[in-house]
Amino acid sequence: MRQVLFLTVGLLALTGAWSVAAQNALWDIQARNAAHQAADAARRDQLSNQMEVVAAQERARSQVLLRDLNDQRLAGAGQPSGALTVTPPRPAEEVDRRDADLTASMDRLERLTQDALARSNARMRAIGPAKTR
Repeated sequence: MRQVLFLTVGLLALTGAWSVAAQNALWDIQARNAAHQAADAARRDQLSNQMEVVAAQERARSQVLLRDLNDQRLAGAGQPSGALTVTPPRPAEEVDRRDADLTASMDRLERLTQDALARSNARMRAIGPAKTR
């Protein structure tokens, strides 16, 4: 009887130790995954910051280039009438234009959807219900 009791206690101890080891392994995996996610987030943030810096540099470079081209054009023409006559659109006009484009696109999409629905309904009416004999 004692042998069975010792055997049972020993098996329970081994099972408990295995369970603790398995739980520790899961915690280690979770910690590793959390560390990888934090590293990925930091990498994404760094790349985003680099992209913003490059975009700002490109904008500055473009502005300088356009200013130089305009100065060359004015110097070559020798008269003030050579200045750029096209003014860039104001932000409000740009927003209105974007809204108008979006509205036109939505209307076109709605028309196309209604046309496709009408064609589908026409095909369904052409098929007609199945007749029973």
